[in-house]
Amino acid sequence: MPETNRTICALSAPVTVFTDELMAELVQKLPKDVLTSTLQTVLLRSQEKLLGSKVRNRRSDAYKAVLLARALANHVRPIPDELAVLLHEKDAAEVPMEGMDVGPAVVTPEEDFAANIDIPEFKQYASVFNKYPYMEVRDTENYGTLLVLGYCSGRGRTSNKLYRRDCIVVNPEGRRMGFKDLGSAIGVLSDVGPDGTHYTIKAIPYESGVGLKFWTNIVGEGDLHDQYRYLILSTEEGRRLSTACNNEPSWEGSLTKCRTERKAKGDFDPEPF
Repeated sequence: MPETNRTICALSAPVTVFTDELMAELVQKLPKDVLTSTLQTVLLRSQEKLLGSKVRNRRSDAYKAVLLARALANHVRPIPDELAVLLHEKDAAEVPMEGMDVGPAVVTPEEDFAANIDIPEFKQYASVFNKYPYMEVRDTENYGTLLVLGYCSGRGRTSNKLYRRDCIVVNPEGRRMGFKDLGSAIGVLSDVGPDGTHYTIKAIPYESGVGLKFWTNIVGEGDLHDQYRYLILSTEEGRRLSTACNNEPSWEGSLTKCRTERKAKGDFDPEPF
């Protein structure tokens, strides 16, 4: 393979898919406590190296390491408080950790990698729940173009029946992942509404050719068939489009056709250096 100086974005599809598959395999082979301890150690060392570099984007690079670690941590949740602090999911002041300092004692305000980066918050992406199905495409400065997805569970306003609104993502190569198994470029953002409804948001890099299936399930009764939604994302002449299919067979057929056409064009071949 010829040498190249080209870099791959830390949140690109190849990186997120590879690391997710790696973690899924490790979960089957190693105890959870070993994995969480290893993840914590690797994250600390990675941040030390990234923040100690001379590049202009060192704070952004260090934060992206946190985002990757968050995605890996999804495989071993619930996680220890020490790791949650490093992932910025808990406040260090609330979690005393013997022998470990986190925050200004280790990183000065000038070198704080999050100082000049907007750390994602639930309210920033809550608009995904404004319209069903819960998805939107968002252009961001730090993460590129993202496909934002929402999951929620709660009880009906009048029936009091427990429901869940979920989704499946089919990537352009045909790999399927449920919402709970998705890694997220912005971390896992969650909140609880006034009526007790639980909301969760994840975001993945946008790709043309992705298929999405949404549904609403009543626990103990099954899916609401009129709530199925089938979409295929595409990019044509610089415009991002979302095509709806009427039913699952037509959706599956369209996805197969898209994969066949992409393969014929060589879209799955390695990029030339």
